[in-house]
Amino acid sequence: MGGLVIFYLLGYATKTLVDFAGALGKDRVELNALKTDSTKKEKFEEFILKFMPDSSFQVSRIKFPLKYIKQNEDDGVDSTLIQKKDWIIISFYSRDKYRTQTYDNFEKQMRDTDKRLVEFFGLDSGVNKEYKFQRINGFWYLTEYKNISN
Repeated sequence: MGGLVIFYLLGYATKTLVDFAGALGKDRVELNALKTDSTKKEKFEEFILKFMPDSSFQVSRIKFPLKYIKQNEDDGVDSTLIQKKDWIIISFYSRDKYRTQTYDNFEKQMRDTDKRLVEFFGLDSGVNKEYKFQRINGFWYLTEYKNISN
């Protein structure tokens, strides 16, 4: 009798899951797809190549509110939080000449970590920007933006 009840409950749960998937427009649902695979880690190189040109992907991979640090008129720095509604898409492409450096952590040392620091230095323009990324649950996100350009 107990086995029959468990069998019935499993059947009901599966039907509910299939109905839910149908409502989402999916033909079928893999039970494993509902689990987060913490062993899968997105490669930073693949992520950044999509993050740079794709504005909708860019917005989806920013942890809002985003910490923003900028140089003020007194050569000091100000820090603020940017909300999603106030975000202006970053253009990583420019006619200025840059030297770009990517680090695998915020300390600028090469180690295997879930952090990356991407710096842009303008060769003749005084541009100095830092983008801090962190891998969270296997996916990369922009977590801080710093612009201390002249």
